[in-house]
Amino acid sequence: PTADLNTGRYFHTANLLADETVFVVGGWDSSYQFLDSAEIDDPKAGNWSVLPKSLAFKRMAHTATTLPDGRVLIAGGFGTNFYGVRTAELYQPE
Repeated sequence: PTADLNTGRYFHTANLLADETVFVVGGWDSSYQFLDSAEIDDPKAGNWSVLPKSLAFKRMAHTATTLPDGRVLIAGGFGTNFYGVRTAELYQPE
């Protein structure tokens, strides 16, 4: 089994990547703070790693779509003060 996330989250997204890792981004923490952080789960190692680069905007209830080239398109959702986030961002796995 895999360890717990470094940051507990609600209303985040999780995407399976081509290398069989799981990419988790954004959401809301237990203190009701919007998150701009992302983590990668390596099931073979059994741990989560916080990614050094965060989102440009804190967001929750967004979409995240794995594209055919392996990148993840993160779009929309709600940000601080529950305003709609009208931007999209790309995550490029290394």
